Parts: sequence; C-alpha cells; structure tokens
Amino acid sequence: MAETAGDRPGLFSVKAIPYVLIWSIWTLGNEVISQGANFSSEAAVTRVKVSLWAWLAMHRKA
Repeated sequence: MAETAGDRPGLFSVKAIPYVLIWSIWTLGNEVISQGANFSSEAAVTRVKVSLWAWLAMHRKA
C-alpha cells in the first residue's frame, strides 16, 4: 500500500514547504507591485512561517 501524507503528519509539512514558499513570495510580490508596498526579507520570512502554520492547521482539521 502506498504511503500518503495523511499517514505521517511530518510528511505533509515537508511536502508543503515549497508550495507555501512559492505562494508567499507570489502574494508578497503582488502587494509590492499593486499596492506599492516595500519588500522586506523579514516580512517575507514571517509570511512563510505564518502561512505554513496555517496550512498545517487546516490539514490537521481535514
């Protein structure tokens, strides 16, 4: 039987990192372009961390 991310909670978090990273950078870039916001590497790192926690929380509830 094939193992899925739902079988091992840590597996989902590792597989989610690239998606969360790309999504966070994409949305931050949109804010910089559309709203004239300043880019901050600290804000980018914080956004990735917060988004990953949110995605993990949603996955655990599902």
